[in-house]
Amino acid sequence: MKYLPLLLIALLVPWPAMANPFDAYGVGSRTIALGGAGTASSKDSSANYYNPAALTKVAGLRLDLGYSYIQPELFMNNGNLEVDRISGVYTGVTLPKKILEQTLAVSLSFF
Repeated sequence: MKYLPLLLIALLVPWPAMANPFDAYGVGSRTIALGGAGTASSKDSSANYYNPAALTKVAGLRLDLGYSYIQPELFMNNGNLEVDRISGVYTGVTLPKKILEQTLAVSLSFF
């Protein structure tokens, strides 16, 4: 109870909102190419982010490796705001396994 005023103050203090590259552009080259439709069509390790239940639909061991390079441009009042570029290697491993008529999946992804 003695921390309740501090908790209320912490909740009422405005924090800056920041988008990360995954929310803005997508995870994995296939999902970016699909225009962000990864939730409905997750057939690779990007399902870790979009739809973990879809990992059980992957057929066999899958290794994913991709590279993303995104250089957005934002112009305001005839000036370029020079938004940071995003680049990195995306790797993922997915292993679905059938155990007692249930399909379980283990998957790791790194960016």
